[in-house]
Order: sequence, then C-alpha cells, then structure tokens
Amino acid sequence: ATEADILDALEDQKIVVKRIGEILIGKDIATQKDILNAIAVQLKREALERAAGPSKISFVDRLRTARIPIRVKLSILITIIIVAIMTVSSYFHFSSQRDTFTKQMTRLGYTIVSNLSHNSSVPILENDEASLNILLEDVSKIEDIAYVIILDKKGTIMAHSDVNKADKPYEPLSNAKLVEKAGDLDIQKFREGGRDLLDFSMPVKFNKIPVGYIHAGISLEPLQKKISRARIFIIVLTFLLILIGIGVSFYLSTELSKPLSNLVKGTIEIKKGNFLHRIEPFSNDELGDLTSAFNDMSDGLRKKEIIQDAFGRYVTHEIVDMILQH
Repeated sequence: ATEADILDALEDQKIVVKRIGEILIGKDIATQKDILNAIAVQLKREALERAAGPSKISFVDRLRTARIPIRVKLSILITIIIVAIMTVSSYFHFSSQRDTFTKQMTRLGYTIVSNLSHNSSVPILENDEASLNILLEDVSKIEDIAYVIILDKKGTIMAHSDVNKADKPYEPLSNAKLVEKAGDLDIQKFREGGRDLLDFSMPVKFNKIPVGYIHAGISLEPLQKKISRARIFIIVLTFLLILIGIGVSFYLSTELSKPLSNLVKGTIEIKKGNFLHRIEPFSNDELGDLTSAFNDMSDGLRKKEIIQDAFGRYVTHEIVDMILQH
C-alpha cells in the first residue's frame, strides 16, 4: 500500500466505523497476510526497543537540558572571568619578579668580576698573592658568593676563597652550560654539591693584554628561595582574590536574579487571576522598566476584567468580546 492509499483509507474510516486493516483489505490494497506481517514487524520492533532499554543520554545532553538557576550561571561566568584575569596577571607578575631577581644576581656577578679584574692586574704581574688574598677576602664576605678564584695566564690558581686550593692548576667546570656571553664576560651555569651555581668569568688585562682570569661563583639557592617566596605570595594572593571574586559574583548575580524571580512570581499571580498583584521597582534600569511594564499590564488586565464583568450583566459575551477587541 502506498501513502496515498493509506490516507484514502483513513478518510473512509472517518465515515465508516471499521478498522483500518479491514478497509485496506476491502479495497484490495492489502491482503490479510500483509496486515499480519505488518503487525508482526511492529511487535518485533517494540520488543527490541524494550529489550534495549532506555537510550543513554550523553553528559552534554544532560547539561543542556538541566535546569540551572540564572544566578548560578552568572556566578560561574563571573568567577571564570576573574580566575582567568588573575591567572594571566599572576603569571606575568611572577615572570617579572623572576626576571628582576635574575638581573640583580647578574649585575652582582658582573660587578664583582669587573672590579677584581680592574684591581688585580698589577698584583698578578708582581706575583703579589697577599694583595690578591686581601681582595678576595673582601669579596668573599658577600652573602651569595660561593667562591672567587684569581688565575694567572697559565691557568694556575694564585688566590682562592678556599686557601687550600691555592697554587693548584685550575680545573675547568664540568657539565657547565653557557648562559650568556657579553664582551669579555662569560656566564655559565653548573651544578655542584647538590646546588645550582652561576660562574662569572672575565680576563684580567694590563694595557689590553690578558695577564690572568677571574672566576666568581654565585649560588642560585637564594635566588630560588626568593622566587619560591614570590610564587607562594602570588598563589595565596590569587586564591584570596578568587574567593573574594566568587563572593562578589554570587552577590551580584543574586541581586540581578531577584527582579526576575519577582516577575516570575507576579506572572503566576496573574495566571491565577490576581490582577491586583504589584511588583516594587527594583532599580532604575531595564529591569525597572520591565517591572513597570508588568505593573501596567496588570492594571490593564484588571480594568479589562472590570469592563467585562460590567458589560456581561447586560449584553452577551460575544458582544463584550467584540467591544474589548475594538
């Protein structure tokens, strides 16, 4: 049977009280066997659907159909914005702090080796180890200095912050990585004794001729502690600001959702026929305009009800409807 045949049979069913199958058989559109096969197919399909059970709803579909109050949505949105802003600003602030600490340490190392290079050229040429040790003694008192070494041009240690290593050949750093090279200054990073250090080296020159070398090692541990403290401070500050932001966002979203809740309650009252229900304007904005429009609508419905009751006492409802429509 085609779709047109079935539609035609349905039209006949409105006139003659018969089953649709009997009409199809009577019109020779289908046989009794066709009807039974169709019923069997339908029953089999229903049995398979029952066996399969209810279709699984994905998490996304559940989320789309879930009823979430508008204040919760606003709170989540505002919180996400605050978290994103604080995360980005904290990252840049932390990066700035780390760069500042690193520059301070680099400036310290450069100042040390530069001053030693300027003041040790003559003692190196005169082989004046006493004067070199005095220079190292003053520098070694600086807190972050791990070692200071003065070499002659042959690579022999003439003075060392550890006096036991003096007069020995200098052993180049193992596993050192070049961090920066600026003119005569070389900065290398290496690990020794479970801690990271920066080695600042610069040649000692007399009349622009190298006569020795300066090495100063600065421990990165104080720098890492400063960075760690800065990181903890930024994390705590970010967490506190996020908590404050969540509270503020929840308060703002609650205040924004109050007029909407009042409008929903007012709509329910109007639906019940309580046209005397009024909503106090909440604010002087679009929500306030919506509240005023709602109150005007309530007044209009109340007046319409009064007119309808008054005219309904003397004329028919049809005439009352016509008057109200025009």
